[in-house]
Amino acid sequence: MPFGRQQLFDLGVSLHMKFGFLLQNFTESDTIPVFRTESQNRMLASALNFAIGFFGYPYEGQYQQSITIEA
Repeated sequence: MPFGRQQLFDLGVSLHMKFGFLLQNFTESDTIPVFRTESQNRMLASALNFAIGFFGYPYEGQYQQSITIEA
């Protein structure tokens, strides 16, 4: 749903504004943060929308996505 995508994007932007300074620790140590999500399509899409809001576009290479596969 477009509304839900927008909410997750906005949340990513908001959290980057509040906590983006913490990423300096990752860049100084030459590592990237890990975002965790589940394997359902809706969860993967939600994580992607959040990441685009948090990191901006292009987001590739700025974080590692860890996917927990549901049984």
